[in-house]
Amino acid sequence: MPERRLAAFKTNRRVALGVLGTLGVAGLGHSARAQAGTPTALPENVAWSFTDDRGMTIEISSRPERIVAFSPVAAALWDLGRQPVGVFGPFTNADGAVDPQAGSIDPADVTWLGLWDTFDLEKLLALEPDLLVGLDLPDVPNTLWHIPEDIYPLLSERVPTVGFHMQPDQPTTAMFDRVEDLAVSLGVDLTSDQYVKERAAFEAAASAVTEALGARSSLTALAISADAESVFVANPTWFSDLRYFQDLGLEIITPETPDGRWQEVSWEQIGQYQPDLFLVDARSGEIPPELAGIATWASQPAVKAGQVAPWFAVYPYGRKAFTPILERLAEAIRAVDPAVES
Repeated sequence: MPERRLAAFKTNRRVALGVLGTLGVAGLGHSARAQAGTPTALPENVAWSFTDDRGMTIEISSRPERIVAFSPVAAALWDLGRQPVGVFGPFTNADGAVDPQAGSIDPADVTWLGLWDTFDLEKLLALEPDLLVGLDLPDVPNTLWHIPEDIYPLLSERVPTVGFHMQPDQPTTAMFDRVEDLAVSLGVDLTSDQYVKERAAFEAAASAVTEALGARSSLTALAISADAESVFVANPTWFSDLRYFQDLGLEIITPETPDGRWQEVSWEQIGQYQPDLFLVDARSGEIPPELAGIATWASQPAVKAGQVAPWFAVYPYGRKAFTPILERLAEAIRAVDPAVES
């Protein structure tokens, strides 16, 4: 969240749409998995084919080798062993640290192509990519997220594109599945020992969340984004990671009158919610330190008890990167004291 100015979620289209990154799920869901990858019979002169979430079948005369991708997708492909040559979208911060959405990508090994306002088409074409992978948003139907509408027609004439949809009605694992579908079509072996081990670690972390909740069946959580001036309470039905946490058994409080993704409240109103656990937007890497000086925040029972955990609202779209997020959530749930009055 740029400079943690939450009002931007309502007034700035680019930032508001950026929040949709946390919804990263595939619009076609599991039905699309049967279509992904290389079909058994391809048209003449076609060696690679993939049906994306726009319903478009991309056919290329050879399997793509030089991939450019939106940073959360690029990070997931990186973890799967399919390293992109170029990345667009959030990448590095002002201090040089890699943005959470870019995961474990080494900035020295890829070319960054910019954000919505700075996307560099010439630099992209100089990379001679075989394929570009991005997010297709219904709010901006004629492009992919972080590619300006006036540039996309020129780009798509030169470079085949894959678009993944983002829907709020499925958990984040749906996007993980779709990125894996693409990775398999690009030659990644999901039966490898390394992937099987990483998949098992993910499943174990998910089970740990459910097991931690088993001893705390009445535990409630509230997800918020906040700065010193205002609080935005998240509507969990709009965030695919929160929806996944719900699937694992976590009861996340839904705001009374959300405006889509959020309900804005003042710090004086935060007391109307009394969760056992606060999940605080930490997409910058940490919980905003200025919250410590807000009296109404500090007076909340859960806060006084230290029952506050980071909510990593942006992340790479892959199981390996999401595993530590689940592990930290399980740890936070286990630390909740049932004796604390909420």
